[in-house]
Amino acid sequence: MRFLFILFAFLVVNSVSGASDDPENIWMKTFYKTDDVAPFAAFWNKAVAEKRLEKPNTVAPMVAFTSQVLHRHPELIERHLSDLKKIPKAQRKAVLRILWLSDTPSGRVLLGKHGGADYLKRDHFVIGKKAIETAGDLDFCWGWYFATGDLAALDPILSALEFGEYVGALERYPTSKKTEADRAAAIKESIFKAAMWSLEANGREDAKIVAHMEQKVAGPPLPQERIIWLATLLSRLRPETYKVMFVNEPGQKSPKMHFAIRNPTEAGAPPQKGPDLAAIDASLAHIASHARSYPPKFADDGERAQIETELRTLLGEIAAALAGAVDNTDLLFRDAYANAMGHNLDLSGCGQRSMDSYEHLLALSPENAAAHYCYGLFLVSTAAHQKESIPHLEKAVALGCNDALYTLALAELSQGNKDAAIKHLQEYAERHPKDVDAQQMIEHIEKSEVRFSKSYNEAPAEAATKH
Repeated sequence: MRFLFILFAFLVVNSVSGASDDPENIWMKTFYKTDDVAPFAAFWNKAVAEKRLEKPNTVAPMVAFTSQVLHRHPELIERHLSDLKKIPKAQRKAVLRILWLSDTPSGRVLLGKHGGADYLKRDHFVIGKKAIETAGDLDFCWGWYFATGDLAALDPILSALEFGEYVGALERYPTSKKTEADRAAAIKESIFKAAMWSLEANGREDAKIVAHMEQKVAGPPLPQERIIWLATLLSRLRPETYKVMFVNEPGQKSPKMHFAIRNPTEAGAPPQKGPDLAAIDASLAHIASHARSYPPKFADDGERAQIETELRTLLGEIAAALAGAVDNTDLLFRDAYANAMGHNLDLSGCGQRSMDSYEHLLALSPENAAAHYCYGLFLVSTAAHQKESIPHLEKAVALGCNDALYTLALAELSQGNKDAAIKHLQEYAERHPKDVDAQQMIEHIEKSEVRFSKSYNEAPAEAATKH
């Protein structure tokens, strides 16, 4: 079998093909920012005429992109999809999938009328759980992202970086025994290369994509293979800030990769090995099991004293590392989170230090959804800054962090804005249909049975990994 390097997404491939200046391509890739539906009619008619909904190399991104445009603008369904008899028979299966993914009342009505009843029995689709098994799955996620700006659509693409372990399989395949394992390995390498290429190409045009990759590197530990290739991408996209080095260390059979984050003013200087972020994260996770929310939880005074000592030591280590790299966003994120827990433990100065670090981090990375979310989580848990949490949580939502809707509802509730709180919870419940707590919270608020207090039981570190 002959394997192709699969990069066929018409949404993704633009800088190589020269299509990036095409008005339709620009409209599609910026739709989540503009919400401009004026070109939709011409786009849809052209898609049907060119059989994009039946061609293997265009159907996946078409289905994802169109479904989410319709989700945001269900009035377009009545105008353009209400008469499925006008759609060529070969394309109707894709149209039914579009209607299902649109998750709209009018879409469900059409599914019932046109042989799509099976779709109505399916569970709600969650983009962040999309399995990447073909290059078309990558295209599907890109189509979803360009329509919505939902950062969760990027996570399956990032997961495909783990296929980097199959590098070399394509080259070996022609002379291999061509077993099923050989074939599968070659396919996985082609998916890996497509993921790398598309993340780099689209990251050069959309800073939000790079910010999400930065957040993933700075967040909880990821599989080693994914970290390696994420670091490689960031070193290409932000060479003034990131650098990948391979260092020969005593006792190691092969060079070990180090991911350096530099102060831009030190460009040209030999990169230095940064702090052990994995060790810092391990300490943060241990401390968070006790102090992630207010009030903190301990078995006895001895355990509290032990955790306080561990946190003070960790705060000192992070502060020392920041002294030599004041604009290191990885360290600023961890410093802010650690000091937020210090605030929960009533350690002097930690509350202000957490706020200062979040403010500095957001000045450097204003489109960092996780930072806005975690800062909002911290502020809403305080007695004095609950109102200030609202713009940060709203920004997190705008950047695609859907989980922030729940916290935003709590923030609005803290200000007595009952209607706004219910609205945000309803939107959250629509996106998380299996979360029964959200619906129960709505009912309690409507009955005035909820009183907001300074106690929030979700840790910023955990919350940041959900979207």
